[in-house]
Amino acid sequence: MDDASTFLDDFIDLLPHLDVVHHIPGRVRLKLRLSGLPVFSRMDVDEVLRRIPGLLGFRVKTLSRSVVVDYDHQVLPMGLWEKMDRFKRQPELEAELRRELGGLFAPELAKGG
Repeated sequence: MDDASTFLDDFIDLLPHLDVVHHIPGRVRLKLRLSGLPVFSRMDVDEVLRRIPGLLGFRVKTLSRSVVVDYDHQVLPMGLWEKMDRFKRQPELEAELRRELGGLFAPELAKGG
């Protein structure tokens, strides 16, 4: 498995453990459930910044397990964030999210290669 597919797998694994607490176009506040700490601890913050186009920055509040993400809403549309939030209740969205996120993170994954 290559780095791009490992990153995508880890990101998809993390989604059910995140809750959108507040969202306006260009900024989203996420809360990490305790159940997501093992997945989050595997992720490299620098890699997240490098791999996700449109991500402008984020602030982690360790004690409250929350992250405020600033993003370009033209690149990462609000609907994509909402779909990622629904994934924990609608696991059938996984294939669709893999295509969309793979296309953003690693275009070669979206093409199947």
